[in-house]
Amino acid sequence: MFGARIEPWQMAAGALPVALSGLLALQGKTDITQMCQGIKPQRNSVRLALRVVPSLYGLGLGVFLAFLTLSYLNP
Repeated sequence: MFGARIEPWQMAAGALPVALSGLLALQGKTDITQMCQGIKPQRNSVRLALRVVPSLYGLGLGVFLAFLTLSYLNP
């Protein structure tokens, strides 16, 4: 019902940060798994992932909800 009111660029603006947070979380999980196996990971992105993943996820969710709210307020 509301899909026709939200522009594609608005959906992309909400989905991009969420997708990036998922990518960083997956890389951090891979590094943690390698460390548990005694393998030194090539890139230690765990610290970066712990700081950036929640921020990007929250940003993407907030942008999506803001555009959704605006689509209902501006018919």
